[in-house]
Amino acid sequence: MPLPISQSNLHSADLPSLSPPNLDVENSLPPFSGLLDVESSTGTPLAPAAETNNSTWQARNPNCPVIPAHVSKNKKILNTKQASRQITAEQCAIKHKALQTNIKLFLEEQKCKLETIATTHDVMVKYLNHLVTLQMYYHTTCKPHLTNVPIHAKAKEVNSGNEVCNLLANNPKMQPEILTEEQKEYYIQELVKQHNLMAHGVCASNIAAGEDVFLVMHQIIEELENLHDHTGIYASLFITHGHINDSTQASWFGTDNSATFWEDILGHPAGDVAFLYEQWACAQDLEEHDSLSNMRKQVTALISNGLTYVTGKWHAMMNYSNYNTAIVEMYGVKLLGWPMGIPFVNPSSIGTVSEICKLHNSLKSGECHWKKLSKAECNAFSSELEACHASGEVVKKPHKKCSDVDIPRKWKNLSGSNPSKEGSPSKQARCDTVRKRVVPKSTEFVCDTDDDQEDRSEEDIDWSIFVVTMQRGRQVSAD
Repeated sequence: MPLPISQSNLHSADLPSLSPPNLDVENSLPPFSGLLDVESSTGTPLAPAAETNNSTWQARNPNCPVIPAHVSKNKKILNTKQASRQITAEQCAIKHKALQTNIKLFLEEQKCKLETIATTHDVMVKYLNHLVTLQMYYHTTCKPHLTNVPIHAKAKEVNSGNEVCNLLANNPKMQPEILTEEQKEYYIQELVKQHNLMAHGVCASNIAAGEDVFLVMHQIIEELENLHDHTGIYASLFITHGHINDSTQASWFGTDNSATFWEDILGHPAGDVAFLYEQWACAQDLEEHDSLSNMRKQVTALISNGLTYVTGKWHAMMNYSNYNTAIVEMYGVKLLGWPMGIPFVNPSSIGTVSEICKLHNSLKSGECHWKKLSKAECNAFSSELEACHASGEVVKKPHKKCSDVDIPRKWKNLSGSNPSKEGSPSKQARCDTVRKRVVPKSTEFVCDTDDDQEDRSEEDIDWSIFVVTMQRGRQVSAD
């Protein structure tokens, strides 16, 4: 059963029990054997469900890079070494306290001297602090830097922070000023690959996946609570596992009283919604995610959503046949980074799984992306299209002609009249309709067939006489 995340267990240091949820798979999910006993794209039958390893997320994604598991080195500390560390810590605490005392005296003396200098030169103390401290008011960009490159290169060999720093200091060949441009580029690319692996790699075991989900989920919950305190927003979060063999428990979270929305509007508590979400996710995993049809849908959605986002027009639709005129020239955007070797056509026309997967990975990583062109670039592109059109090249694919083009057609004379004298049949029919339209007239007398007609009051009778008199007057004036 999905577990709600409350304030009491939000900051708990203990990890929850990672046991698989109790799902009625036989009644809610289709059988595995019918879905896994199929043929691959090459025509060879796949292994049956009993022989297929789907116990972990890594096993179900064999083509994805795997984050290496961290092996902790639990070495037993001797009593003598522990006592030595305690003595060292006490000595460091004494030294730190003495350092803090000296720094405090220095700051007091500096403050007195700055006040004296400010009085002498008739300036503000704040201005002097700005000149003396020389504080930096800018930040460096967040990108792979050469300072981290040699550390990462040696960390792959040693996998220990202290030893890496010592080896780096004693190795003159790894100093940034000695490395060549090719070596710098190579190490930067290795660092980027490591970042991508840690960001998009799959966990090696169910335990690692459960711990990762638990930590990231509580970070998101904390951020949502802080955002609710700052801005007063409402948010709901549902998290569930994607396979029945995964050990992640389905959970839900809502800021303030967001949980009552699901029961008041949809008629189901948040726990039931999370349970249904869990069943739906497990059923989705039974389908083949990397199939050709599914990958085509994903690629089409990525391209269409990117075009809508970059143009700001929800009705913008991708046109592959007239891409230069209908997309680039009209909206001023361009799709850059299309993979080499893949024809620029509609994803539904790509016939191999390898090509569609390559295009999908390129779109997901951002290598293939939409770019908004500047005004100068749009003008240059329009000039280039005009030059190509003037030279005789086909710039815009013409529309297909009708099969009965240049064949004379005859109007069907539905009314039986002569079209040459009275005009086209459609106009004649409209005229006849207008002429035949007669406005209905109201009756002269209003008859009341109720049984209680004799019991009407005198005021009702007088009112009926008044209405009849008015109708007769209108008829006389019309005649």
